[in-house]
This record gives sequence, structure tokens and C-alpha cells, in this order.
Amino acid sequence: MALVAPEQLARATEAVWPPDLAELLAALPKST
Repeated sequence: MALVAPEQLARATEAVWPPDLAELLAALPKST
């Protein structure tokens, strides 16, 4: 299974989640 490039992963994430939601999740504390 080939590794996925960060850019491809980001694009895939944006395709599934709205950019605002992606930013919200990124802003959440990593500890939770």
C-alpha cells in the first residue's frame, strides 16, 4: 500500500469535510 502524500491527504480531507470543520478539528487540543 503506497504512502499518501500530505497534500493528497489534505485534499481528501477537504473533499469529505468542509474547510471550516477541518480547521476546527485542527484547533482542538491534541490531548483529547
